[in-house]
Amino acid sequence: MTEASDTNDNDLSTDINALRSELDKTAKQLEVMTQQNDKLWRMLEEKRGFEPTYLDRQNLSEEEKHKIQERINGLGKWFSQFHFGQGIRTPRAGCSIDYFRERAVRIFSAIEKHVEPSQSVLLDVGCADGFFPIEGLKRGFKKVIGVDPRPENIERCKLAAELHGFGNAEFLLDNIYELDIARDQKFDVVVCQGVFYHLSDPVRAMEKIFGATQTVAMVAGWTSAGEDETFKLSQEDEKHFLNGDRPILAIPTRNAKEKLMQMVGFSEVYEIQRPNIAATGDWREFIGLT
Repeated sequence: MTEASDTNDNDLSTDINALRSELDKTAKQLEVMTQQNDKLWRMLEEKRGFEPTYLDRQNLSEEEKHKIQERINGLGKWFSQFHFGQGIRTPRAGCSIDYFRERAVRIFSAIEKHVEPSQSVLLDVGCADGFFPIEGLKRGFKKVIGVDPRPENIERCKLAAELHGFGNAEFLLDNIYELDIARDQKFDVVVCQGVFYHLSDPVRAMEKIFGATQTVAMVAGWTSAGEDETFKLSQEDEKHFLNGDRPILAIPTRNAKEKLMQMVGFSEVYEIQRPNIAATGDWREFIGLT
């Protein structure tokens, strides 16, 4: 090797080490920011009257904490981020816990204008791993029920409720086209998020949501761009199949979703406003009153 080649190798090694140092520094800064965010949210929740988490009230040994974390990790990748207390959390890359908390604050603020939580039962259709039903319990709902077509999600829901110390939660295998849980009863609040843009028959699904709703429903999800009242057809990715549905998507525009909610029977429909939402398309959240 020439002297010039040795110099280049040394320069490259120095650059790599400097980059590693910067990455380590950034990772530490991110952890500090995460801890600061967690502290801020705990303060906000305490201000609302939320109690410390169930696990924070327990005198857990390091071995007990490790066993709980192992149970959580054993259920694979979670959709939501839960911080259960004492450093125990769900393994998830992607959206920060602030994203889910901010959405929960926005949605429950809208819902609670129409019901008294302590006297209300909430049904979450397509509840994933239970973040929003559990947020409902934190806000004082009498009972929550979550349904999802995927067994692994139901297992995560049950563990999340257990680790929060909630006994008034029920999680069942069911899907939006059947909704067996709602055949003989209605629910004060029905929540359905991130489901409709995975469906080939959104009309039938919305009829099921309306039929299950006693007072108020909140339906949220991605919409297609456009001002008209139409549905955009596309092919569903196999990994996103829900409850055996066909691989055909019918994604509504903002106006189509609002019109659909009105046509199945909701007497009043309005959109929950949030900052920086696009004029058309985008993730949108609607309230429907019976």
